Amino acid sequence: FGGADVSIQPLSRSAPTALDRAIVALGAAGATPLRRAVELGLSLAGNGPLGSAERRLVLLTDGRTRDDLAGLAARHPSVQTTLIDCERGPVRLARARRIAEQLAATYFHVDELASPTPGALRRSAAPL
Repeated sequence: FGGADVSIQPLSRSAPTALDRAIVALGAAGATPLRRAVELGLSLAGNGPLGSAERRLVLLTDGRTRDDLAGLAARHPSVQTTLIDCERGPVRLARARRIAEQLAATYFHVDELASPTPGALRRSAAPL
């Protein structure tokens, strides 16, 4: 989602740069209907093909939404959700952590992903 547009980006583990390209292509349009986007993402991940594949939703957001996301995770308990907080700049509202709590998601700030400290993600990857 970016604004009112929807784009599904299937990725394979054999092409790690595909994720980088998909994220860059998203841009930052604002006005995303976050509840609708998360509902669709959870539905797609939760209803995907059966087998050994992990059911995962990775949500990139700055947290600037008024949408209430409470209760969405309970509808798809088999989906592991990770929230990456992309909020940067001098004024940070820090709303993404609350969204992660509502979704029972593992929380990271985007700056943690570029951390030079080995194992930094493993230490901070505890679900909220």
